Amino acid sequence: MSEVKTRPFDAANYLDDEEAIEAYLADARAECEEILARAQATVERARIMHALANPARRVG
Repeated sequence: MSEVKTRPFDAANYLDDEEAIEAYLADARAECEEILARAQATVERARIMHALANPARRVG
């Protein structure tokens, strides 16, 4: 049987519009400060990733 190869999940790959970002942050706010801080860092990384990939279309 062959081995299944996977990659780690990164929410930043899916935060490509303000609606998704707001929903993600709302869920994080419902948790604790540590989760919210991590979510905010993920959102910043997502905005940078998508700005680099799509210079004409900026999120945020």
